[in-house]
Amino acid sequence: MELTKFTDWVAWAGIVLPLTVTAVSAALYIWLEFQKQKNRRYDNFYTLMDQIGQHNSFIVSKMAEISELKRYPECRDVIVRLCSDAEVLGADVPATMLRNEFELTARHFGAHRSKGNKYG
Repeated sequence: MELTKFTDWVAWAGIVLPLTVTAVSAALYIWLEFQKQKNRRYDNFYTLMDQIGQHNSFIVSKMAEISELKRYPECRDVIVRLCSDAEVLGADVPATMLRNEFELTARHFGAHRSKGNKYG
């Protein structure tokens, strides 16, 4: 098929142009959805960090929240600093459980709690 006439070019443009626009629109839609998912993930991470910092929550909730940090490897540096430097005061069972959970999460990322922490 030869595209020698103007009408041939218009016909091909009428096919190719809409397909190109559809493909670009689909690619942009997928990119925007990934960006939304990334934003939701960061929002969830910061909500989780806020919950860990609350003083009035149950020990089991804090343990679950600290363990949940393992799902955010992209925030490894902050998580390791938190788990290594968090001060858990007390010698009772809940304090020991929290220290253990911080240690497990730090180990998950290849780090350990520093020895200079206050343990009671």
